[in-house]
Amino acid sequence: RYGQGWPVIRKAILERDHYRCQLRGERCTSRATTVDHVVPVRHGGTNDPSNLLAACSWCNTSKGAEPEGAGEILACLVPTY
Repeated sequence: RYGQGWPVIRKAILERDHYRCQLRGERCTSRATTVDHVVPVRHGGTNDPSNLLAACSWCNTSKGAEPEGAGEILACLVPTY
């Protein structure tokens, strides 16, 4: 879905963020098992590490692929590691 290099990129992001969810939604499980595109690929986002965050499954699914608020997320994000 995201290209041949995605497994390597995904692992690097999870390790960078210490497998901790960076989105911290209302039902966050804290343990990140997925990688979220802050600006979704379908809205012009890339696989650049600056556009990727470790996320728990609940937060990633809840966020969906809507670009609204993506700038605010980047502006106020403070990694938890």
